[in-house]
Order: sequence, then C-alpha cells, then structure tokens
Amino acid sequence: MACNSKKGGKKDSSIQCFGCQETLADSHLGIQCAQGHHICVDCSSNVVQLFLSEPKINLPPKCMICKVDINESVFERQLTSAQLEIYRTIMLSLFWSKECLQENEELVHCSFCSYVEIREKSEGAQFIFCKHKDCGKTSCLICLRDCPTFEQGYEVSDYDSYSDDIEEMERHFICATLKAEKKMLDTSIENGQKMSCPGCGLSGMKDDACPSCQTSWCYFCGLKEVDCDKAQTGKESSIYDHNVDWDSNPERCPMYLTAIQDIDPSWPEDEDQCLEHFHRLRSLRLLRDAYETLGDAKFRKLNKQFGIIENCVNDDDMNADDSSNDEEMVSIVSDDNMNPDDGSGDEEKHESPNVI
Repeated sequence: MACNSKKGGKKDSSIQCFGCQETLADSHLGIQCAQGHHICVDCSSNVVQLFLSEPKINLPPKCMICKVDINESVFERQLTSAQLEIYRTIMLSLFWSKECLQENEELVHCSFCSYVEIREKSEGAQFIFCKHKDCGKTSCLICLRDCPTFEQGYEVSDYDSYSDDIEEMERHFICATLKAEKKMLDTSIENGQKMSCPGCGLSGMKDDACPSCQTSWCYFCGLKEVDCDKAQTGKESSIYDHNVDWDSNPERCPMYLTAIQDIDPSWPEDEDQCLEHFHRLRSLRLLRDAYETLGDAKFRKLNKQFGIIENCVNDDDMNADDSSNDEEMVSIVSDDNMNPDDGSGDEEKHESPNVI
C-alpha cells in the first residue's frame, strides 16, 4: 500500500531492536510481532511496565510500531510472576467490561497491583482505594500516582511530613481540574502513534488494502484511494498513481517513507527509524493542534502537572545542556515551524496537515 515504510534495498537482513537498535539473534525471546518488528528483552521489560501502567489504553497488547496484536504467549513470556497475575486480572476485567458492565458502570484499576472494581461512572470520582491485602494503596485515577494517607491524632513532631502530604494531595486536586484537558493530550499522543483506516477505523501499518474492510488508502496522508490526488495516465488510476511526482507535487505522497531521505537528509534511511520519525512528527502535529485549542497557559500547566510532552520529544530536539527544560519542550510544540502550511522545511511541504 502507498506510503508504508517498507522499501527494498535500504536495510540489511539483520534483526535490530526497535528501542535500543541492538542486533538480535533470530531466536531472541523479546517481543516480536507478525509484521516483523522486534524488541529486545530489556526493552520489552520497559514496554510491559508501560502497558500495565495504563491498561485501558494499552491492553490487549499491540505492537508499538505497527499496532498489530502481539501474540499472547509472546507477551506473557516477558512478565514476572507478579506481572502475570496483574495482566491476567486486567484481561479478565476487560472481558467483564464488554460482557457484564451496564452503560452507567466502569472498571477502575489500581495502578500498583491487580485489584479492580466496578463502580458507577462519575465525573467526580478521582481516587481508587485498593482493597488488595498486599497493596492497600490509594492512587489518583488521573495521574496514576500514589496518594498519601492521613491518620487522626498526628504528633507535632510529624508536622513536616504531614505538611508534605497535604501539599501532595493539593497536587492531586489539581489533577481533577485538568482531567478533560489531559484526556485531550493523551488522545493526541495516542493518535500520533497510529494511523487509522478511513473506512473502518482499524489502526496499524498496512501494505495493501485494509484487512478488515478492504479499503485502499494512503498511510502517509490517511486518505482513501478515491480521495487521493493521482496522476492522469489516460487509463483507470490506482492508489500507486498517488505516488507519482510526490517530490514536486504537494498533493501526492511517497510510496515509502524511506524515500523522503533522498530529498530531506533529516529523515533516517532505516525503515523502522523512519516510521518512528513519522509518528513522532505526527504526535507533535496533533499536540500543536491541542496547544492551539487549549491556549499557552493551560498547555504549560498540563505539562508541568503531568510531564506529557517528554513522551514526544527526543534528545535531538533539545539543547544538549538541558534536555529536561520545560520551556524548551513547550516551545517545540508551539513553534510555528511545526505548521505544515507555512512552507518551512522540505518535509512539511510533502506532508498532509492530516498527518503533521
């Protein structure tokens, strides 16, 4: 299919971890998906922690690169015994949510163990009080962090600790005021890491027509074949005519993402790195849209509270002497050069605003 990242001749046959770029053996025990994307054991451990931290978004597990379902046995072999208990409880609860929940009910998960409970939906519900005998934590359902607990009759000598706990709870109350806005940013980041079929909404990387509804569409701009600008050949055109003269026609898209490097050296040659670059730019574009909707002050408050932008900004974007500068990270999203309509940069002029 047009605009997949696959391209013959620009990648050797060795297997590399998508995370750390280490060369892997054919029989490695890390995560691998049906599309041929590989993650080493160490990086897979980090992926597992990410998936289990936000199960509503990340489970059932899908490849982080192409969004194809990961084989259950492949994923489970990455888990410790404690993680396996949590994972199976969560998967069971996801089944319950489809089969048993009423419209006014939802499942909520403890961020620190396998505990799950059914409760009525409520905009004011912010905390979960875990009843697991080995956990018992109170956590915020918005930021997923641990919350302090308070006991009556504290001693004067404990005042400093008590004061710190009060300050921590005040931060969680700020979470509640930003719940809807955080959901908007989370959705922007999630959508930035996938492309959805315009016919049925199935997300993933597709080489040809959508395997669900058979719609032919361009992975780069997200348009159906019928809506794509195509070359006039005097005969019935196909999706591949959308790739003709892509380097000079801003309405066309390259067949392979790796082809962009031929005219824009800021893009990598490796197909997996190229796909990662594409989705990072897409995430930044969607975050820019959210920035314009929310306004500068609210956007900065969200980043200060939740540290969201770090997920979409890599070290190459930052000054070498201060890769954690909040001001600089916000400026990357808010900078006008992220606007594809302003004609700045070679890569923007070839990419649809629907993507970046």
